[in-house]
Amino acid sequence: LYYRINVIQIVVPPLRERTEEIPFLISYFIERHSRLFRREGFTVPPDVMEVLIKHNYPGNVREVENLVKRMIVLGDPSLASAALAPRKLESLAAGPPRKLPVVSPSLKDVARQAARSAEREAIAKVLEDTRWNRVKAAKLLKISYRALLYKIKDVGLDRSRPESPSPN
Repeated sequence: LYYRINVIQIVVPPLRERTEEIPFLISYFIERHSRLFRREGFTVPPDVMEVLIKHNYPGNVREVENLVKRMIVLGDPSLASAALAPRKLESLAAGPPRKLPVVSPSLKDVARQAARSAEREAIAKVLEDTRWNRVKAAKLLKISYRALLYKIKDVGLDRSRPESPSPN
């Protein structure tokens, strides 16, 4: 079977030898995953793109894809600044890889934590925009009022804005 399949051999050089392709790959993965994670409008600033191009990518294209996914899930278009990616990449490129801790959180736990954090930020922003009018906030978030109350309690939000003075 191998010899039937092995009719043509395609040799693709490593990504570190094809750095001119990195911006195209990054834009492709941003387009693909920003739609998937519902983070349309995500862009990479030029200084971050420069660092991404200079990185070695021992994991090849899959590493580029995972890095873009990480930036989209953890970052927000306004937060995708030079402080987010370069520090991570420079630490990766700085030297030999560090030993990973024996016990690390599972991917499912990481995804849950990221989703919970994103949900908390979204709810907090809408509550702030509506001046903690929970009925309006629930309508904007397209969830029921009771679901919003549950989520406010679940994510640990507290009405921390000062009360407006009541007329006497």
